[in-house]
Amino acid sequence: MFLKILILILFFAVMIGVGIYCRKTANNVQGFVLGDRKVGSWLTAFAFGTSYFSAVIFVGYAGQFGWKYGLSATWIGLGNALIGSLLAWRILGRRTRLMTQYLQSATMPDFFGQRFNSQALKVAASVIVFVFLIPYTASLYNGLSRLFGLSFGIDYSWCVLGMAILTGIYVLVGGYMATAVNDFIQGMIMLVGIVAVILSVLNAADSPQQLRNSHRFPARLLQTLTEPSHRSSDLSPSGCWALCCSHHSVHGACLRW
Repeated sequence: MFLKILILILFFAVMIGVGIYCRKTANNVQGFVLGDRKVGSWLTAFAFGTSYFSAVIFVGYAGQFGWKYGLSATWIGLGNALIGSLLAWRILGRRTRLMTQYLQSATMPDFFGQRFNSQALKVAASVIVFVFLIPYTASLYNGLSRLFGLSFGIDYSWCVLGMAILTGIYVLVGGYMATAVNDFIQGMIMLVGIVAVILSVLNAADSPQQLRNSHRFPARLLQTLTEPSHRSSDLSPSGCWALCCSHHSVHGACLRW
């Protein structure tokens, strides 16, 4: 427990430190909202990835749909990755980047308003973003707060409050640049964490000795993963939560503002 707390404290300190370091880029509206358009492709990719594939995916989707439907739930993930991410960026990414720079738009509602010369469209886009970000943010705080509560025994309300304060500090101090840099760091942690989860699932599905001695392990693993939850005896819901908590407690700070 001491090691977990120490790692979290160091991670939180790094996040706040990044916010303070990036403060110099947030001295005007363009710098605060867009990082002076100097974020770069890799930081942008990680900022998008850690926002799109965060607690909603790792906890809500994997924990609920993965447990309920097994391996067949992978098709939803593939659709999200290929259509919601790759295709969207290939078609809209470069065009949006060039048009927003040409129109000097800081946000998407601002872009729509200038592109179509419509104040009503700008207001409508702002309302849509505001409304739909509420359940998205709530789901993040809910999922991550429950993970923190299970991992450290901290009350749910305190977890929500602590993460809100932490996120608010580094976002308000460093703006979008601080968010992008922190997302890059958190994205690397997420990559390591998901590899650890996969290895843990493989280890739970069969013993290492059976894995080495049997060529039928992949078939048995697929059978285990595709079985409905009510017929599976190898993993319980509490075991699934424990597995998630053990590898994603650090990910608790990966919030979107």
